[in-house]
Amino acid sequence: MRIFICGPTLYEKCHIGHARIFIFFNFLINFHRFVGDSPVAILQLTDIDHKIYQKSSNSNHKTEKIANLPDKYLIYLFRDLENLQVEHNFIYSRVSDFLSLIKNDVADILRTKRGYSYAGNVYLTLEDPIVGSLGLTSDEINDMPIDISSGKKNQRDILIWNSENFYQEYKKTYCNGENNDTILTTGIPGWHFQDHEIIKNVFSTKYDIHGGARELLYPHHEFIDELFIKNNSYNGNLNQKNNWVHLGLVNIDSEKMSNSSGNTVSISDVLKRYSPNAIKIFFLSRKYKDDVEFSIEGLDRADIIDKIIAGLLLKKENNRQQYNYLEKEYLKQFLKFMRDDYDTESSISLILRIIDKHHNPVLIESMVGILGLKYY
Repeated sequence: MRIFICGPTLYEKCHIGHARIFIFFNFLINFHRFVGDSPVAILQLTDIDHKIYQKSSNSNHKTEKIANLPDKYLIYLFRDLENLQVEHNFIYSRVSDFLSLIKNDVADILRTKRGYSYAGNVYLTLEDPIVGSLGLTSDEINDMPIDISSGKKNQRDILIWNSENFYQEYKKTYCNGENNDTILTTGIPGWHFQDHEIIKNVFSTKYDIHGGARELLYPHHEFIDELFIKNNSYNGNLNQKNNWVHLGLVNIDSEKMSNSSGNTVSISDVLKRYSPNAIKIFFLSRKYKDDVEFSIEGLDRADIIDKIIAGLLLKKENNRQQYNYLEKEYLKQFLKFMRDDYDTESSISLILRIIDKHHNPVLIESMVGILGLKYY
């Protein structure tokens, strides 16, 4: 099983909204491993982005170079993942590691006339209305906002290369009387194209689950889907349908938590007061598709549940033989919830009912492990 997860941009510390993504997919990987699927999960880290350049140019520290910023925040990220106890289930990829491959593919799209250039920018042509696998209709897509550019032949065409200097001249060669762009102007790959290229090069375009926050559904994930349809149709090899997993937003004071708006609470700050298990329970006690309001009251309730589970698991009694049948029956019920669109909310309620009724750690050990809770 191959899983691709849209991770953070490395220009700020990760906030508790990012933690929800890490915690949920850590659980999802545990679950699929438990049922024998052998998951491989890529957590994509964006280290080439205009936000990084902008922060670097606005920095008062002369040593805060563009190249240093992503490395600085990558260290913070790994520290957060380790402290949340979720770091071992992911393989980490950075856009910068794939830059030469991305440039080659942009040039190939120009060469094969699947796209075109305008003053240094490169766009992928979308000629026909396309409905991807995300459930949006053509009418819904047409009503969505798009990035307007004077250089686009069709405003829904996808930016795959964003020129650093809009007016920099291309070097050209001449073949059969036609101009062919051979060298890209300096710049960065378009955001949608970055993830498309990493999936292509790591998973050969064939993967099972693509996940991230619901806010990425359009345009980011819809455009990635269209990129695969466009490019793989050209190669005569249509991409298989993927299972898209979109998590609800984490809000604070009823507004979306976001680094760009400064409306955040950092993972490291929350961990000063609450255990990794309490934070996991806080998020997993909700259906993953639902929005969550960040609150101290909610974390306090999760902390109480954490202490209830810990109190049972730390008991020395372990009468496994007596509870063997019940263990299998409860685990079967737990896995039924998991197969019902990863219903972690019902699974945690089940664990609490089992604790209240039987007071035996044997009955919940496997369930707790799948959820990613650690007590030993």
